[in-house]
Amino acid sequence: MGEDLSGTGIPLRDISDPPRRGQPDHMNDYLATEGDFGGVHTNSGIHNKAAFNIITAKDGEHLLFTPQEVSALFYLALTQRLAPTSGFSTSRDALELSAKSLFRRSAQAVKAKKLAAISKAFDDVGIPAPN
Repeated sequence: MGEDLSGTGIPLRDISDPPRRGQPDHMNDYLATEGDFGGVHTNSGIHNKAAFNIITAKDGEHLLFTPQEVSALFYLALTQRLAPTSGFSTSRDALELSAKSLFRRSAQAVKAKKLAAISKAFDDVGIPAPN
């Protein structure tokens, strides 16, 4: 992401491999900093990796989510369920709640697979469900 911004062709972020661009990809590697509003940009690699996990989640050989579903899922979470001060667990909760709403009319087995994939995406980067 952002490969055209620096003029070098080197991306600013790599959501598939955040450490490649100096960002953590798991909460175990969270960087507490004084600058960058507490590391909001530095630590965004953790959430970006969770998003990548959702985007690339598969059911057998096929992607589990369409591009339209992923777009709608994140749009709903960002515009309806998150605030500027939301944290990592709140973000997970927002995605899971948005998925329950978005896929409410899907067949139960399909809905269950999609919800499980979202939970796994966040589990894999160490973002816990809120208490």
